[in-house]
Amino acid sequence: MLRETERIKKLPADEQAEAMQKLNARLPATEELRAPSAAARPSKIPEVKDFASLSEAEQVKYSAREFFNDLIAGNAHGLVERSALPFQLEEHRIPTSDELFQEWLRNLRSKRTDLLTLYDIEVLTASEMEKKYGRPPNRLQAMPWRAPKTYIAVGNLSGHASVAVLRQHNSGLGWVVVGYHD
Repeated sequence: MLRETERIKKLPADEQAEAMQKLNARLPATEELRAPSAAARPSKIPEVKDFASLSEAEQVKYSAREFFNDLIAGNAHGLVERSALPFQLEEHRIPTSDELFQEWLRNLRSKRTDLLTLYDIEVLTASEMEKKYGRPPNRLQAMPWRAPKTYIAVGNLSGHASVAVLRQHNSGLGWVVVGYHD
């Protein structure tokens, strides 16, 4: 199984979903294994040619760009689809997708995100972030930024830093956002 998922990760992005479906079809006939919930698999892998062949940092940058674009568009559904639970939004830990959706709606409703422009995204590991910026402030301590296979994406949204923490999806295909702070 592990060998097969490693092989699938190396396929072009457009072939990965089909290969995962074929793999699921070969698994034992339990309904839970055949049809995992949306939270159990990456819902949106960026549509980039040869996404799986990119370095981890490049994959994270594409995934973070998609997340920030959903944020700018005010797309709460897209933000939830690109997230993993539990999610750390500012200082709040959110355990369910319904609560996360409601929280995004409440936050986005009060802001004019359509006026924001994404200028750039800097992708850093935890050690690179500490080396460059020092220890994070207390308000960021609750963010799950030190776990393995985790990157910090610092987005420049109209001159203001927004921090998204991305972790590799459990399937090994794609990256999901596990925390956000502006």
